[in-house]
Amino acid sequence: MIDQLNPGDHLIWKKSQMKVFEKKNSAVKTKNEGFDIDHSGSLIIENIQTDKSGTYKAEVFNSDGKSKTKMEIQLCVQEPVSEPSITVQCGDEGVHLSCIFLSGTEASVSWMKNGQKTDKTAAVLHISWSELELGDSYSCTVSNRISLKSAKDVQPACSSTENTTNADGDRKKDEDGGGKGENNNDDGQSFLFGLDLWMVVLVAVAGGVFLILFIICVVCICCRRRNKSKAEEEKEFRLAPLMPDNSSQPEEQQYMQQSESLRPSKSQRPLPPLPNA
Repeated sequence: MIDQLNPGDHLIWKKSQMKVFEKKNSAVKTKNEGFDIDHSGSLIIENIQTDKSGTYKAEVFNSDGKSKTKMEIQLCVQEPVSEPSITVQCGDEGVHLSCIFLSGTEASVSWMKNGQKTDKTAAVLHISWSELELGDSYSCTVSNRISLKSAKDVQPACSSTENTTNADGDRKKDEDGGGKGENNNDDGQSFLFGLDLWMVVLVAVAGGVFLILFIICVVCICCRRRNKSKAEEEKEFRLAPLMPDNSSQPEEQQYMQQSESLRPSKSQRPLPPLPNA
C-alpha cells in the first residue's frame, strides 16, 4: 500500500522493468492502455487477462528526487477450469481412467472413489484388476485458485474375468493357428493363413475370371489368324486362272529360234539367172 501521494511526488509503476504508469508533479508522463491509478497512487488494472500476470513494482520519489516508498506485488491471473470428463480404457493389467479437461489451464487433479477422496493426483488413474470391484464408481475433480469442477461418476464396464477370457482365447487361437491354416476370431470372422476368408474367396474368384478372359482372348486371336490365312488362300486360288502361264514360254522361244535358223538368210539365196544374150 502506497502512502499518501503528495502533489510534488514522482510515482513510477513498472511491470517486468517496463513502465506502465508514471506521474510527476501531478502530470501524467506515461500511461499504458489498461492501466491507471487512484488518488492514493495504487495501480488500477483494467480488463484483467492472463497476459496481465507478472511482477509489478512501484516507487515514489519526493520533490528532491529521493526515494521514499518502494513496493512489489506478484499478480497471478487464472481462468476458470473447464468441466472435466473421464475416459475408460481396459488393459491386460487393469483399467486406465483419464481425467480430460481444457488443455493450457493450470489446475490440480484429484480422484474420488465411491464418493471418497483418494490420494491420487495424476491425470491418469491406473486400477489393477485386484483393486477393481463390481459397482465401484470413480470421479475426478479439477481445481485452481478461483474455480473447482468435477466430472460425472463412471463405472468401468470391463472386468478381469472378461479380460482373462479374451487373453486366454487369443492365446488358444494363436496355438490352433500354428497347426492349422484357418481360424476364427471373437467376432465370428474366418481367417485363412492370417487373412480374412472372404478376402481370400474374392481374390480366388477374381483370379478365375481373369484366367477365363485370358483363354477367351487367346482363342479369339487364333481363330482370327486362321480365318485370315484361309481368306488369303481363297484369294490366290481365284486369281490363278487370270495369271499368264510362264511354264511354256521357254519351249515357244526354242521353237522360234529353230524356225529362224532353218529359214535361209538373204545372203544365201541363189542369184537370179543371167539374161540370155
